[in-house]
Amino acid sequence: MRRVLALAVVALLLAACGSSGKASSTSEGKKYVDALVKGYDASNAKDVFTRPQAVCISTHVVDAVGVDALTKSGVSPADLAGKGSFRLLGAKLSGAASARLGNVFVSDECFQLVDVLLKSGAGGTFTRVPKAKVRCIFTTLASPSAARQAFANSILGRPGADAAVKASFSNALKMVDALSKCKVDPSLIR
Repeated sequence: MRRVLALAVVALLLAACGSSGKASSTSEGKKYVDALVKGYDASNAKDVFTRPQAVCISTHVVDAVGVDALTKSGVSPADLAGKGSFRLLGAKLSGAASARLGNVFVSDECFQLVDVLLKSGAGGTFTRVPKAKVRCIFTTLASPSAARQAFANSILGRPGADAAVKASFSNALKMVDALSKCKVDPSLIR
């Protein structure tokens, strides 16, 4: 019993000292997070993601991929401080690290995919449709995992990703289903 109690006290002390065990909380991990945020600052992503969302994404990327995988892939913090940092990661990482990286963008932990789609101007076709119904349409279209993965692949600059995103959101049958579900008159769409 004393041993269990001692282990619990040690665990509480470590937690109180800020030891989260996550890659982003290490000194090297923080360098990668800071570099990814600098990459955000240098990009045109400000129209789509807020800075707090960029910090969240950067932290989750470093935690998901890990400093060791970044280092082994030949990616330094300096490499990530400019435009195109996520495309660089998409090109350099492979295997399980690449899959974990993609999962960050579809996890809904830092942002809602539908919000990003709406901010990106993808809703231009729906200018005569009430915003709540446009949100419903995009939520319906973005729900399938293939659509979400196509979006992640697009951010990471993977080959064929932009075409996959377009295909995911321009499928006529899926659009008809979304319009029906969201009670939108098709004549309102340009």
